[in-house]
Amino acid sequence: MAGDRLVRGDHEFLDDTVGDVALGADDILRHALEVEDNFRFGEIEADLGAQTVSRNGAAVDVTPQEFKVLRLFLQSGGRALSRDDILARCWGAEYEGTPRTVDNFVRSLRVKLERDPEQPRHFLTVRGHGYRFEK
Repeated sequence: MAGDRLVRGDHEFLDDTVGDVALGADDILRHALEVEDNFRFGEIEADLGAQTVSRNGAAVDVTPQEFKVLRLFLQSGGRALSRDDILARCWGAEYEGTPRTVDNFVRSLRVKLERDPEQPRHFLTVRGHGYRFEK
């Protein structure tokens, strides 16, 4: 029995057990750090690794900055993001533009990726705060 072996000081058993726990922890950590690269919402497919976006299989042209904003939304897990947070994370802390810059980029993403940009289903406005992405 395991308890008897520990009391007797069976170091081989203890070493094996500690090793098994460490291997399990490595697997859990590795899985937690895996980042999803492919996202699908509505008619849109985005491959973050390849930095491509398509609608029903046809390529959609997005600028590198639009792609940064899209990536942030896709990886946000549905959390509301403030305009200032989006600016800082996509343009950098030194950027001196206004939060309205974000509005322009979200509008552009809506036009390119929403079925009806006037009635968005994915790039949603959070009044008085910013935006939220919903699959």
